[in-house]
Amino acid sequence: MTARELHHQRPGEMPWQRLARRSQSRMANLAKRWLKMVAVEHMTSTLLAERDPNGEISSWMWAINDLLAS
Repeated sequence: MTARELHHQRPGEMPWQRLARRSQSRMANLAKRWLKMVAVEHMTSTLLAERDPNGEISSWMWAINDLLAS
């Protein structure tokens, strides 16, 4: 979804549905890189709690932390 949205923001581009699967895949990989490098810097504990009210992601982070500490 992120790759599609980023693609739609570029003026004059071919519609997403008409792109070759390989192009879509490349753009998806670029979007993943953007998410892990840029978007994550804006994530706060408050935003995380809003998106993950059951604390599932936080529990993953604590489990990873525990594994790294042992």
